[in-house]
This record gives sequence, C-alpha cells and structure tokens, in this order.
Amino acid sequence: VIALVLLGFAGATLRLQLQSRRKVRDAHRDFWRLAMINLIIAVLLWGVAAVSGEPLFELLAAAVFLLGFAMAVVTGMLLKIVAFLIWLHLSAASESLRDDGHRMFKVPRMKSIIANDDSERLLYLLLASEAAALAALVFPGHLSGTAALLWLVQFCYLETVLARALWRYRAVSNNIRELRKRREKRSGA
Repeated sequence: VIALVLLGFAGATLRLQLQSRRKVRDAHRDFWRLAMINLIIAVLLWGVAAVSGEPLFELLAAAVFLLGFAMAVVTGMLLKIVAFLIWLHLSAASESLRDDGHRMFKVPRMKSIIANDDSERLLYLLLASEAAALAALVFPGHLSGTAALLWLVQFCYLETVLARALWRYRAVSNNIRELRKRREKRSGA
C-alpha cells in the first residue's frame, strides 16, 4: 500500500509538471523531477528486494531514496526558499524608501539572487554524486573515493552558492541602509 501511494504521488507530480502551462525552464522544477524519478526507482528497488530477498537491492533502494529523492527535494527547496526570503526581506526594506509612490531602490529579482546556472550545476553535481554513490555500493573497492569526492564537491558548491546569495543580500541591504541614512539626513537638515 505504501509503495502504491508513493508511486501515485510521484506519478501525479510528474504529470502535473508536464501539464504546466509555464514553458520557462526552471532548474528548481528539475530538482523535483529528479526527486520523483528517484522515488519511483527506490520503490521499484524496494519491491525487487522484497521479492528476491537480496540485501543489495535493499541497500540500493535506501541509497536512491536518501541520496536521490531526499537530497533533490531538500536542495531544490533550499535554493528556492533562500532566494525568496532574501528577495522578501530586501523588498520590505526598500518599501520604506518609497517617494511619492515610486520606488527609489530596485530590489534584485529572485533569479538574480541565485542564478539558474548555479542551480543547474548543482543539479548535475547531485546527479553525478548519486550515480557515483550507487556505483560505489556495487563496486566499493573501486569507486568509494570518487563518490566521496563528488559529494564533497557538490556540498562545497552548494555552500558557495548560498554564501554568494548571502553576500548579495548584505551588499544590497547596506545600499538600502545608506540610502535611508542620506534621505534622513536631507529631511532632517
């Protein structure tokens, strides 16, 4: 029953994304597609493990679920949520600088806070890391180091992308603060 519910969820999510009217490619949606494909593969591997009793299939099912499904969902949502929260805070801060209904300061768009190219690179790194980890489970003596290195690179790149977003937030926030100080100085003089 659990397997059927998970397969139904993954299938419905993929179907809804394919039926979407929005034709602009978005790497964040690709994370969800990858996650749903991994969920389907994990459930199928879980079924094979239940029928065959082979422990390798159980291990592969768990790895696909955690490293493929869960990591894709978490990474995709983290990128989208961080970009949204930064945009939201900067928009709120810039609202106080309105002058006669016109914005005095332009807040960067969410797509420029975390670039789509960075999200795509993270998607490909995640896919390569997952593939290497699964291959290392089958051939542990030969591919464990490669898998570990790929996961390290993927997490370091994720940290870099998030740090750049934070630096961008601080830079724009400082600009807003300076503009507010100049405006207060003019109005107080």
